[in-house]
Amino acid sequence: MQNSSYRQISRHPSLRWGIFLLVLGVIVSQVLPIGRTNGSALAASGPMYGSPVHNSGQLRANLRLSFADAVDKSIASVVNISAETNRSNHPMYRMNPYGQRGLRGQPPTSSGSGVIVKSDGIILTNNHVVEGATKIHVKLHDGRSLEAEIVGTDKKTDIAVLRIPAKKLPAISLGDSRYLRIGDVVLAIGNPFGVGQTVTMGIVSALQRTNVNITDYENFIQTDAPINPGNSGGPLVTTDGLLVGINTAILSRSGGSQGIGFAIPSSMALPIMETILKEGRVVRGWLGVGIQDIGPELQKALGFQTNEGALVSYVEPQSPADRGGIRRGDVIVSVDGTPTRTVQQLRNEVALIRPGTVSQLSIIRDGRRMQRKIKIGNLDRGITKRPSRLSKSTKMLAGIEVKRLSRQMAREEGLPRDAVGLVVTAIQAGSPAEDVGMEPGDVILEVNQVELDRPNEFYTLARKLQGPAVLLVYREGHARYVVIQAQR
Repeated sequence: MQNSSYRQISRHPSLRWGIFLLVLGVIVSQVLPIGRTNGSALAASGPMYGSPVHNSGQLRANLRLSFADAVDKSIASVVNISAETNRSNHPMYRMNPYGQRGLRGQPPTSSGSGVIVKSDGIILTNNHVVEGATKIHVKLHDGRSLEAEIVGTDKKTDIAVLRIPAKKLPAISLGDSRYLRIGDVVLAIGNPFGVGQTVTMGIVSALQRTNVNITDYENFIQTDAPINPGNSGGPLVTTDGLLVGINTAILSRSGGSQGIGFAIPSSMALPIMETILKEGRVVRGWLGVGIQDIGPELQKALGFQTNEGALVSYVEPQSPADRGGIRRGDVIVSVDGTPTRTVQQLRNEVALIRPGTVSQLSIIRDGRRMQRKIKIGNLDRGITKRPSRLSKSTKMLAGIEVKRLSRQMAREEGLPRDAVGLVVTAIQAGSPAEDVGMEPGDVILEVNQVELDRPNEFYTLARKLQGPAVLLVYREGHARYVVIQAQR
């Protein structure tokens, strides 16, 4: 039957041609997807298929995904920075954020990037790019090279503000990093290895990264967009071309990008820039409290519903917090409506508030939420160094010997004159207290949120205590809650 059918078809040439044209039409419709706008359509419209691309608009319409508009909007604002330095003193020579040491014979210069944020010549970059510089050259996108002056720097956040003698420059559009979400696509623009301006793409891998040990004040955007030496100080932008970060450093064993890069968020960098422009220096807000994160043990011991927030372990006498009604044991959970989840976050938020501003703190005290209005102080004027003979760490009731805290000792340690507490005079070797680092000289201010000022009260409690104890211990100007497991 199959052979007979074939023979019948072969006897009718017109039928054979009809089938051939039908099959050819199917093939052509797959290879040249007419009317569809996707990546394969872009390939099909190219010269190799014999059909010319009519215009750039059609080309862009055929692209499934492109960041060309964002790059066009922002790349003219990116500059190359070359700083002549005293090699022996420059941090880029000693150890830069990429983990590379300077080599003998290197020229005494550092190279990085920057971004024009104001059309009258204001440039934002990293402090480590220009620190120790004797002369700074800025190369613009249009090829001009100008000498820059340092308006001000902030080593604690690795921010520097420069000015060049030029007007009507292409300033980048500013964005708000607080609206970033994990997974957002971002672009890193800079001049890595001096090869010229380059653009790399990645996503936001994490937000509010702290404890990276790069700067004192950390609130980094983490991204996998490749950031290489020379990208430092360049912009991190959104797919709309908006500035949301200043590229700062990478975590790398090789010195090159390994997918873990860090950028200072615009919500931190821009306020610092503004205070430098207005004050000539960085002015930070100050509360006057000792704070700590709430770990699982502390949460359980104190009966907290959550471990979010900053636990107040000490209130500086006559500080803004003291005058505003903040007490030891309060948990600060928000500042001006912004949730506070960690100590570092609270520290960053307060530091960015202009001194003299009245802020509203939301706190939890004895399980109840309440509001306190605080007039923020000036960090530079608020911090005082106190002499102290105390040493390292804290913990435990069994094996601890104490004596009453005298007024003279309270004054020597910077405590209020009427402070109540017990001074640790000895720690038994091998005791739980020694295991957790407690040492003679520590001042115990509270045990289980109860003030004790007589040694007999402490020893009685030590014998009766059945469960874990929460001690508030003062050392070297700081008070901290610690959880101690009762001796069995």
